[in-house]
Amino acid sequence: SGNYEQEADRANALRARLALAAGAADTTALEAKLAADPADHTARLELSRAYAAQNRFREAMEAALEVVVRDRAFDEGAGRKALLQLFEALGGSEQYDDLVREFRRKMSAALN
Repeated sequence: SGNYEQEADRANALRARLALAAGAADTTALEAKLAADPADHTARLELSRAYAAQNRFREAMEAALEVVVRDRAFDEGAGRKALLQLFEALGGSEQYDDLVREFRRKMSAALN
């Protein structure tokens, strides 16, 4: 059954990654919006999604983590949920293991 579970995990990761790809947006406009108002958590989460859609996963996680750090309760924990979605999308992909581990630690530290 281990094989089946791996396939299911892979399918889930693929689905999560397709969902991320759907978040494509103009990062330049969002970066400008944030420069003008660093407390705009909605823009920061949109930017996180836009980075993820461009496979800029470190920047995506940094943006989502920044929301957790600034306001963990924002929009019912949207920053944490964004990070979890990224972790799922990159799960089982060896090239991102270290990145996911690093940001799981950072998220955990930010929440404690």
